[in-house]
Formats: sequence, C-alpha cells, structure tokens
Amino acid sequence: MRSIFTDKYVTTIIYLLKLIRGLKGVSQESLAEHIGVSKQSVSMWERGNIFPSKDNLELWMDTLIKAKKETGNNEKLDLNYLAGFFDGDGSISIKRQNHPQSTRGVCYTLQVAVTNTNKEIVEHFKKVWKAGHIQTKTPLKQTHKTAYVWRVTGRTAKMVLEPLLPFLRVRKEQAVLALEFQTYKNYSQSESNFEKQLEIRNKIHLLNVGHLFY
Repeated sequence: MRSIFTDKYVTTIIYLLKLIRGLKGVSQESLAEHIGVSKQSVSMWERGNIFPSKDNLELWMDTLIKAKKETGNNEKLDLNYLAGFFDGDGSISIKRQNHPQSTRGVCYTLQVAVTNTNKEIVEHFKKVWKAGHIQTKTPLKQTHKTAYVWRVTGRTAKMVLEPLLPFLRVRKEQAVLALEFQTYKNYSQSESNFEKQLEIRNKIHLLNVGHLFY
C-alpha cells in the first residue's frame, strides 16, 4: 500500500471515505460485511491505526459508490455524518470536580469529546457547533500518531447530543442518559438530586468501560 501512495494521500482518501460512509448512512458493520473483514478492521482503518490493503481499499470505494444515497436535507446528512464519526471516535462521560461551595465538596459535569488523528474532523465539529476547544495530544511512542481532541461540557454538551441522538447507534444509550443527567443539573442540588446524578454517572461509566466506580 505504501509503495503506491504516501501516508498523507492514504490518510486523505480514508478521511473522504469515512465522510461518504457517514453521509450515506452506511454502518461500519455493513461496510465490513461487504468487504469481508471484521468491524474492528474498518474501525482501525478509519481511526488511522492501520492502512487497508490495496484490494480492501478498492472494495471499500466500490461498496460506498454502490451504496444507496441517504435521502433528506443537507442538515440531516451532516448530522448523520457527524453521528457516524461520534459513534466511532466520540465519548460521553460525567466528570467529577472539586467544588468547595457544594455540600459534598464535589460536583459532576457532563463532558462530550471527539478524538481523531485527522485534525480536520475535530475542527468540523467545532465549526458546526461554534463551541469547545481542541487539544493536541502528543504520542508517547514514535510509532503512534498525534491525536486531536475536541471537548464541550455542560449545556453545550447537551446542545451537541440532542440533534445527534436520532442518528447515533453505538453511543445512543449513553447519550440518552447524558441528557437525563443534564436535566437534574437544572434542579436544586438536593441530596436525592445528587444521588440521581451519581447513579446516571455510574450507568454511563458502566456502558463505557464495564464496571462501576464511586
């Protein structure tokens, strides 16, 4: 593969193919089935962890060319595209922070993030919502690539999740819980309210990594 294209060109091609997959509403599972590989392989290609072989790259292109185009307006297409990226590269979490003025000395904040080695992708999220900031993460190993992280918190995170929710597949359950969590942030900070926030936080964490924490 690298004898035909430079890494830069392959990365650009993969970025465009991922964009087209999102616009057409093709899932990673469906794409993997047509190519004859695992969903994990497709995910690693789109993340830039490994490059597909020449044959698989051609099958990838051919599959998306033949895929039926998603109908609807441009806004729907863009949300579908963004949701596709978010399912693969996004994260939803409830962060614990010190808060001296709180009865318990801590508070919980909703955080939404997108991480990718292609800066254009995370910049697109920032451009669409006109919010958040992008952090550059330098790899610890030379074999790894530089990653870029776009983050938003609190009400802004809620504004991101609400329009994406109908198009999410992998992270849909976490998004529903996150939006429920944010409603409790609008109420008085009673003991029962605080316990509910902690309960939702644990549910999201369980979905993300498979175990509870306190």
